[in-house]
Amino acid sequence: MSSGSTLETVELLYDAALDGERWSMALAAVAAEVQSSFANLLWLDKRGLALPLSLLGGDYAPETAAPYARHYHRIDPRLALTDAHPPGVVYACHHHLSDDDVGRSEIFQDLLIPYGIRYSAATRLIDNRESKAILGVMRAPEQGPFDDDSLARLGLLIPHLIRAAEIQRRLTQAEVDRTAVQVSLDRLEAAVILTDGDANVRYLNRAADRLMASAAGVRITQGRLTAVRAADDDRLRGAIKQAEGALSGGPGPQEQSFPIGRERKSPLLVAVTPLTPRACSSLGAARSAVAVFITDPEAHGPRSIRQFIQLFDLTRAEARLAQGLANGLSLDAIAKAHRVSKNTVRVQARAVYAKTGTSGQAELARLLALLQPAGS
Repeated sequence: MSSGSTLETVELLYDAALDGERWSMALAAVAAEVQSSFANLLWLDKRGLALPLSLLGGDYAPETAAPYARHYHRIDPRLALTDAHPPGVVYACHHHLSDDDVGRSEIFQDLLIPYGIRYSAATRLIDNRESKAILGVMRAPEQGPFDDDSLARLGLLIPHLIRAAEIQRRLTQAEVDRTAVQVSLDRLEAAVILTDGDANVRYLNRAADRLMASAAGVRITQGRLTAVRAADDDRLRGAIKQAEGALSGGPGPQEQSFPIGRERKSPLLVAVTPLTPRACSSLGAARSAVAVFITDPEAHGPRSIRQFIQLFDLTRAEARLAQGLANGLSLDAIAKAHRVSKNTVRVQARAVYAKTGTSGQAELARLLALLQPAGS
């Protein structure tokens, strides 16, 4: 084995880690390094969620993959041998399985030997809570067992195989996580928009796409999330900037909820919150990102009165007054019921209208009816 061929094999392994289509070529190179027929990278799911995944390279019989995944991996004595050796330590099966053992083995007699596989050398590359990766190199009966020199040559490649397998595992898991998160977000009724601290849009779910198409209340202007009304836009930009600052310990609340007004419609309900680096990674966003959740109460049906209070930052007294107004009570009746002056309820009513973006009792009642579940 020349140093040049080994270097080329190592390069192929790292290429395969980044591009799964290259594993066949990389494993064929590994097999050639130790004069074996083929090499196999076997991934086993410990949770039982999927069949084993085999990545193969070299001169192998592809028709053996399906029966192995369906049945023979459960009775393969070589898997127990890999578990008995420390990860990264290569063993040769002929040191542990005698000719008599092979003669009594269903997998050897019914699958391996009929397809020209007799000798193998293997090791665990990865072994964690969820999965296990095992590398195996195979030889035909006429090639003879692996000698110490062959095992040593394979051992030189093991650190690179471990790194390549781990890179592939992490990239695959990141892609699975990202896809799962995006599918989940696309199923939400609420619009979800990811921005940076300057409100530049990095991601939109499907509901957000629909909301932007309606151009009601919010829109994207030159790549930046904006509110149609100037006062709302100032508040939105301030909340996004403050949420980004909270990631680095800045002052003020991390999360803010408030309405954004619309012409002849109930206001949009907005919540702004910073995203953790892990959440950003799951969505393929920058490490520093802010999530803006926007709900259209007219499109998505009722919400609880508690959410109504939280969204509009009402006090208990203001919430009680809002409920009374929505139920058709007059300010006099509310003042009498709660034993406060009419002037007090007038002040509270003005605060409620301002916080909810409504212009009077009828509009407030309409908004609360949309937000509050029937029978509550």
